[in-house]
Order: sequence, then C-alpha cells, then structure tokens
Amino acid sequence: MIRNTLDGKVYVGQAADIALRKSQHLRALRRGDHRNIRMQRAFVRDGETAFEFSTIEECSTEQLTEREQFWIDAHSYIYNICPAGGSSLGVKRSAETRAKISAAKIGKTPAPMSIEARARSVATRTARWAATPKAKESAEAGKRRGESLRARWAVNPKKPPSAEGRLRMSESAKKRWKENPLSVEAIARATASRARNFNG
Repeated sequence: MIRNTLDGKVYVGQAADIALRKSQHLRALRRGDHRNIRMQRAFVRDGETAFEFSTIEECSTEQLTEREQFWIDAHSYIYNICPAGGSSLGVKRSAETRAKISAAKIGKTPAPMSIEARARSVATRTARWAATPKAKESAEAGKRRGESLRARWAVNPKKPPSAEGRLRMSESAKKRWKENPLSVEAIARATASRARNFNG
C-alpha cells in the first residue's frame, strides 16, 4: 500500500517482489510518468516525503489478486483507477506486443518538474543523505575499485563522441537549461564542488 500521509488517500497493489515493485513505483513517480495519473498529480503536489510504503499482507502468488481486491474494497478513499484488482503477473507477451509497447514509449519524455517539486526533491535527498552518511572508503577498497575500472576500460574503451554527437549533446544541454535554468546559488554550489574535487 502507498499512503499519502497528508490526506490519507491510498493506492493498493500486489507484487511478487515487493522491494522491486516499490522501486518501480518511485522511479516512475520521480520521472513524472506514473501510469496512475491521480497518484502522480498528488506526488507532484505534495512531494515524495508525503508518501509512505507499507506491506499490509503477505500471501501466496495464487491469492494475490483476491487479497488485493479485499484491500481495495476495504478502503473508500483510494488512488486506484480500476475498482477491480488484478495484475499482469506471469503473463507472457508476444514479441509483437512487446515491440508495440516499446514503439509507443519511444520519443516520450516526462514533463519537466516545477521549481517547487524540484526543491522538495532536493530537500528529500539531502535529508536522506544526512541520515545515512557515506562511509569513508578504505585504501584497499579504493585500490580494488580503481583496478576494476581500469579492467573494464581496457575491455570496453570509451570512444570520443563524433562531431554530430557533440552537437546533439550541446543542443540538448541548451534545451534543458532553457526549460529549467539553474539558480545563481545552484551554479555557485556546483562551481565550488568542482573546485574542491579538483583541488582534493
């Protein structure tokens, strides 16, 4: 269950792998292209910190749809668009169907986040980082990581982008800047961070 702690509205779903399904929900909500438009709009409006995930029942895969329906019926204030439970768990789609789904997604980009939504997202990530600080890497671990990176580079060396590729990257960066310009404070922070990394 995904619950909006601000208004109590919930989304009820089913999954064979709960951790994976949670990450899929969050990834789509953060991108702004979740299939459930009701929950997506609430996520943009209220921010990620307003939503909590919980496991309300565990059962066999054969009972998933039945129990999902039970919990949908148990809540009257829900995001679920379809009143009947169900999922595509175990469905084997044909190559033609998979190709159609893939083609439908090509060229679609999520709507840019508003300034307020970006600010909430940054605040959430900052708080999460502060709560779980990154442990300092040991000399041995750093050496192993360096050796691993060099080995991968030797097998798959990175090719420099072509003139056309550089032009496309430049145009893409200009478009992103035009749609979502950075604040003066953000530019100052990025400049200071690069200077620290360069000097350190």
